Amino acid sequence: MENYELLSQKLRTRISSVEIFLSQMRGGRGGELRGLFQYVLDVVIADLDRIDRERNQALQVEPGTRQQILELLSNQLERLEPVLDNLHIPLATYREAVARADVPVGLQHLIDVLMEEIIPSKGDPIIHLDSTNMYSTYDLASSIGETISKVFPQASNFDGTHPIVFNLPALDPSNVLLAPVLAHEVAHTAVDRKLMTAFLDELAGNAAFSDINIAFQSLEKGDQEEARRRLFAWTEELLCDAVAITMFGPSYMFAFTSFVPPTNTMPASPSHPDIQERMGYSLRLVDALGWRRFLEENSPGLLRWLEECSLHPVPVDGSVASFLRVAIERTSLLRQQIALSHIEKPFECDQNANIVVKASPQLAAGVPIGEIEGVALTTSEVVLAAWMGAVLTHGDRPGTLALAAGDLGYNNVVVKALENCQIVRNWQNS
Repeated sequence: MENYELLSQKLRTRISSVEIFLSQMRGGRGGELRGLFQYVLDVVIADLDRIDRERNQALQVEPGTRQQILELLSNQLERLEPVLDNLHIPLATYREAVARADVPVGLQHLIDVLMEEIIPSKGDPIIHLDSTNMYSTYDLASSIGETISKVFPQASNFDGTHPIVFNLPALDPSNVLLAPVLAHEVAHTAVDRKLMTAFLDELAGNAAFSDINIAFQSLEKGDQEEARRRLFAWTEELLCDAVAITMFGPSYMFAFTSFVPPTNTMPASPSHPDIQERMGYSLRLVDALGWRRFLEENSPGLLRWLEECSLHPVPVDGSVASFLRVAIERTSLLRQQIALSHIEKPFECDQNANIVVKASPQLAAGVPIGEIEGVALTTSEVVLAAWMGAVLTHGDRPGTLALAAGDLGYNNVVVKALENCQIVRNWQNS
């Protein structure tokens, strides 16, 4: 069947339509999306031109060989359309998120801080209001790059700035108190690009490696592959927890437990450790950053509750579960070290507690502060002061976490405080 002309023309028509659309796309925050999509089109066009040239050459050879070549080239042509189909999905999904102006400036600043502090190389944030009530991030360039490398192994890599999608719940996008959860999600990009490699390099020379290897070798051969997959997945999640805590301190524990409450019935999964176990490792890093005394003085009830929860993971039997618990316990300090070395200025109590204590009553009173005694608060200081303000308002109890996270008016005050602090900082640095 000869359908080459139809396929070729359809592809070129689709490419032209997408190029027109890209030329009309707004610039600004998220505008690197256009460069990424144009890169994909350029790769497809180059391959389409190559196929056309080889077809013209094939028409000059003897009939038997010609037919074989033409069939091969038609098959190569057909593989191009799914690439354009895959391009259509993110283009249709994220086009309205480029240069969006319907989210507060304070939220945009917060996302800029997360990008700067956590992602090891530059990126261009796209704020997407998602229908799913969940926080996540997505490196579009890495995902699309995997497809390109499979279909076009000779193509050069995309060398532009990576668009990073920030998926926020559409009904509550400005929830600043839950920003530490978003930090965990951003950390997945850092883990993929850098931190997992750093972790494995350090583990190879660590005393823990021998213990883990002995435990691994004791597993049945049929269980070893599952154990390996789960250990990598759990390690990634725990590294992301550690990065979020290093950046936000106790705020991550408040945000995490209000968003994903501890449970008596949901055990660890293949991709995630038990929630209560994660709380235990998080508390260790909170202690390492020096925040225990602060919590004992300002929210002793919440501290006791967090500690109590961390002692009661949902029981899971089996040799793989036992191995995983040995492995993550033996690598606890190593994960802390990786996170502490990754964040340039870890959120330590000694340097930040005083200003947090002074700011929290003002936020609790609905004042969107810009400075305390002439000093503009950092993003991490504002978020922790907001949680402490909620404790002042609602009491030192677990229910406060849900009340504060669900208070849209209070979150609007906090996001305005982030904006005001950035204005003060810019003015002081000018």
